[in-house]
Amino acid sequence: MTERNTKAAAIDRHVGIRLRTLRIMAGFTQREVAHMLGCTDRQIDGYEHGAKRLSAGRLLEVARILGVTIEDLFQGIDAELQSPALHPCPVELPAMLPVSSDAPTSAPLPMPHLHTLHTLTRALDTTH
Repeated sequence: MTERNTKAAAIDRHVGIRLRTLRIMAGFTQREVAHMLGCTDRQIDGYEHGAKRLSAGRLLEVARILGVTIEDLFQGIDAELQSPALHPCPVELPAMLPVSSDAPTSAPLPMPHLHTLHTLTRALDTTH
C-alpha cells in the first residue's frame, strides 16, 4: 500500500470513529441514521469502521442529521496523520459512555476532550 493510500485509509478510519462518536452522542442508532440516509445499517457500520468511504455529499447529509459540521467529522485529523502508528483507537470511546437507562445523565464530553481521550488511549495502547 502506498503512503497516499495509507493516509487515505487512516482518514477513513478517523472519520468513521468520529461518525460513531457523534452518532452516539446525538442519541441515534445505526439503523436510525441509515433510515434517514436511505441506506442500510450495514452501510453505516462500514463507514464507522473505515471499510467504506463517505462521499462528499454523504458527509454533508450525515453532518446535518447529527447536527454537527463537516469539520466536526474531521476534528483531530491533523494529529492523526502525524501519528507514526496511523491506526484507529484500540478502545472505542462510545463503549465508555453510559448505556444503562438508569445511569446518571450528564452532559456529553466536549469534542476536544473526546479527541484528547482518544489520543491518550492510543498512547497507552501496548498492543501495537
